[in-house]
Amino acid sequence: MEQILRGVLASDKPEPLKRALFNMIAEKGKLVQQVGSISEVLNISMHCVIDGKTQVEYEEGLKIYISWARHNRATFEHFFTKEVLLSLLSGQYQNSGALVDLIHESMRILQASPSFMHLSQIIAVKGASFVREHPDAEVVGKFAKFLLEFRNCIPQGEASRPFCETLITALGMLQPPDGAGELQKLPEFVHHVEEVASLLKHIWDNSDTDTIVRCLQTVFRLISCTDEVFGPPFCLASLVEHIPKDMRKTVVKSVVTDPRINDTMMTIALTRMLDWLRWPKSDGVDEWLGSFLQGLASVHKYTILIKITEENIDMVFRLLQFRFARQGVIRVLYSLLLGYQHSPDAFHKIVNDVPTVIAHLGTENSPSSKNCLEQLSHMLHCLMYLHAGFPELYDPVLEAVKGFPRPSSDVIKQRLSEYRWGVQQESTTGVLSKITRKSETGKVGLVNLGNTCYMNSVIQALYMCDGFRQALLSSPADPHCPLLVKMQYLAAFLGHSQRAAFSPTSFLKVSRPQWFIPGHQQDCAEFLHYLLDQLHEQELTALRRKRNPTSPVKLPSPMSSPEHSVEPNFYKSKLRSAQQEQSTRGQQHQREIVIETKDDVDPTLVGQTFGGKVMTTCRCLTCGHESARTESFFDLPLAFPDGNKISSHGSSLVGGKSTPAEKNVEMEQEGNTVGKVEHETGETKMDAAQVKESKLEGLDTLSRSSAGLDNKDGGNDSLTLENLLDYYLEPEKLEGDNKYYCDKCQGLQDGERSIKIVHSPNFLILTLLRFSYNIKTQSRSKLFNEVSYPKTLMLPVHRDELKVKFTTDDPVQSPLKFDQQTHDYAVLDKPQHAFAQQTTTDSGFDDSTALATYALCGVVIHSGASSECGHYYCYARHSLPVTCLVDRMETDQETDQETGNRCDDQDYLQDKWYLFNDSRVTYASFDSFSNVTKRFSRDTAYVLIYKKISSDDSILNLDDSINPAVVDPPLRKDLRDAVIQDNAKYLQEQELEARSQAVRRSLSTSPARSWNRWSDFDDKGGPPGSCGPGGGGGGGGGGFGGIDLSGSRFVY
Repeated sequence: MEQILRGVLASDKPEPLKRALFNMIAEKGKLVQQVGSISEVLNISMHCVIDGKTQVEYEEGLKIYISWARHNRATFEHFFTKEVLLSLLSGQYQNSGALVDLIHESMRILQASPSFMHLSQIIAVKGASFVREHPDAEVVGKFAKFLLEFRNCIPQGEASRPFCETLITALGMLQPPDGAGELQKLPEFVHHVEEVASLLKHIWDNSDTDTIVRCLQTVFRLISCTDEVFGPPFCLASLVEHIPKDMRKTVVKSVVTDPRINDTMMTIALTRMLDWLRWPKSDGVDEWLGSFLQGLASVHKYTILIKITEENIDMVFRLLQFRFARQGVIRVLYSLLLGYQHSPDAFHKIVNDVPTVIAHLGTENSPSSKNCLEQLSHMLHCLMYLHAGFPELYDPVLEAVKGFPRPSSDVIKQRLSEYRWGVQQESTTGVLSKITRKSETGKVGLVNLGNTCYMNSVIQALYMCDGFRQALLSSPADPHCPLLVKMQYLAAFLGHSQRAAFSPTSFLKVSRPQWFIPGHQQDCAEFLHYLLDQLHEQELTALRRKRNPTSPVKLPSPMSSPEHSVEPNFYKSKLRSAQQEQSTRGQQHQREIVIETKDDVDPTLVGQTFGGKVMTTCRCLTCGHESARTESFFDLPLAFPDGNKISSHGSSLVGGKSTPAEKNVEMEQEGNTVGKVEHETGETKMDAAQVKESKLEGLDTLSRSSAGLDNKDGGNDSLTLENLLDYYLEPEKLEGDNKYYCDKCQGLQDGERSIKIVHSPNFLILTLLRFSYNIKTQSRSKLFNEVSYPKTLMLPVHRDELKVKFTTDDPVQSPLKFDQQTHDYAVLDKPQHAFAQQTTTDSGFDDSTALATYALCGVVIHSGASSECGHYYCYARHSLPVTCLVDRMETDQETDQETGNRCDDQDYLQDKWYLFNDSRVTYASFDSFSNVTKRFSRDTAYVLIYKKISSDDSILNLDDSINPAVVDPPLRKDLRDAVIQDNAKYLQEQELEARSQAVRRSLSTSPARSWNRWSDFDDKGGPPGSCGPGGGGGGGGGGFGGIDLSGSRFVY
């Protein structure tokens, strides 16, 4: 029979005749044959399969082989030996794909034989080298299919890792059919590639994480390889859907932060991943691309992002026309185009293709195309909003998307914010840079944790308030005051850290109001107010715990409204409190009486440092009856008067005249009270109608105080800080719809309301109310008025009449009379002030007024157009009095009292200023920032801090006054230990960074093969040498040639 087979193969008979003869020979295999004849036929038919020159020889030879082997199993078992299998796996044959079919059919026939397991082990050992020597889609695909059926042949243990790397490398080298004549082969090609991907998935499902990591490292080496000999690794896209999703975040972070992966490698890798979107089964590619884009943005590698966007955006956009790809493509387009916000170039690269692509999608009219059109239209509207100003380019686009709804501006802004590359995430690192040198000033900066300049500027300003800092560091640790403790740690680091800039991460977590969105710009005045209020409230809570719980004494906060702890706008809540306080006026007076009379209650740190008091007096213009009450404050909000003293409704503001209530417009201040509402609620008892009018009056006050806010030029007249203080203290007329209810007259009367500062704080915080919200126009605005602020401020302070009442036993000396029915105080006619020592001067102050001297020690500057954007930075100096400067204070004041002038130009603190701009700290001067608005119109003073100067203050020499190490108390042990530990850590970081830089410098001069080998896997030896040439399945030769696959690997 073997002679007949040879004769048929050698003949030139027609193909149909030859097929008939081959079929006859195959049928003969079912009959009993001699052993020698069986072996001969098997050998001839095997070579027909692997070396046949025609399709007939391959197909018919395989039929004969299978028939004779299946019906003669005993003989076939002796024929298909180890030597035959090794010869097939190691040799080079004409039909490599058919060779795999031959092995596949042979193992099926022998799977019940004793030799099956031994043959399986041989295949497992030689599998990697076989794949490496046959880098062909058909061969590798069929071999993968065979291994999935006979899983005993898959390399196990240590051998599985190099086998997977070999499969991945083979996939990376495969190139899809190209050209018009080969496109029909594409489905078969894709099928073979998917078989290999399925095999790798099976191995990964049964392997440890290290094996998968090693495989992913191989994938990245291939897609980042600059060798173009084998073309782009397009077929690796088939693996993406099989990579465990829970590894994505860690893998991406490792790749984007690995210093051994340079920008060129990263750019090539991402470009090839974008090309993967063309793979017919590209599930998950868009998710991995999105993660890489976000990862690169998080480490600020914008050059890579810009380059891959500009070079690939047109290709990616045209992929929307392919149904299988568009779902992932539209997501990638969102990430690329909405992230690329600094320039319209990327959008303009595809704008001409938009009508064509939209027309194609509309013609298709499938669910996929309809969904894509909706998303595409939304993205295009966002891009035209972002890159406005090109009507000639956008007209065709608008025409193409006219059938789809236009998103609102708020939605567009939200979308742009969501995808913007520059959005910062909250940092958790404790350093800005490991080897950044400390500022020559010796001061420590604060790392910006993502738009936290509002916090950094406030913290630095408070730190430079020496009295506050010293009291803070002297306070004992109290578990009931977590914010105070965190602030103590922060102050310790600012004073003693060796870092150039410290990261206030832990302080931010406890000090940030709940409504402050991480990563967003906030109002520094609102944060400052919240911070001081929380410090005060926590210390009060601690004091309550120490007191006898049965004590009837109350301990209210100066900001006692419970809304302060939950409302996102403190000053807005204070407005409501001011409007509603009429019903609880008597109770508040009683609490204040208790505070004034209880000397055993220790003041809080904040109250002692920043607390002051104002007295609001309402006087009936008919009978002269007066009522008064006091309120505490931590800061004074100063509104801007209209340049012409005319309100927006034409009513005069002279004498405090208010606009009609029905025409009032509420102006909400971002974190501040607009106007004088905080201190202007001293009316006597009212009925329900009068309470309602009082609420309207509060709104009217807002309108009055913010008149002219829309005028950004601020009028022609320049303003001084004294102007704003005078406007704050200016009496206000209560008339028209805003009349005063007089208890003495028992009716509504014209009245006058005035504010007096009766207790001056140690540190005076002044907030310039530059931000407002107009309900009518639905817009936020900022006042850009330049305000000149003096080095020395003379604050008019009226004697605390309530305190005199409670500190004297002589009722004749008391200027107030308590009314039991109204629970209020009436000022007696012609009060005799026992403490009045000053006489009326030409300066306008009466004999009950004293001038408190304040020296400027801190200025927080806002740079930007509104409270929701821009930047904050701070100028500050130490606030300890200096001997040679304070000595002349009394002389200066006496001279100024005689002349009626204010000593604005005098300075009682050392003129050594610092600029705190997040992590940067530099020297500054008063002249450099006092007129900063003239040079930079958007940079305006927002918060001012003044230190009260008294000849009784402890005074120091020039050097000691600016050296916290000399004047501050010794650090508490826990604070000292924390600083020491962090400084030691910083030294270690410096050493490690220096070592890393040295290693990188040395490796940068070495060949690429050496600098990107990773030691964490190189210490693990490969499989035994029998696994193939070179050991570990990595021997030379074969179809992979000399390609270098030892590129960079990412590490966890």
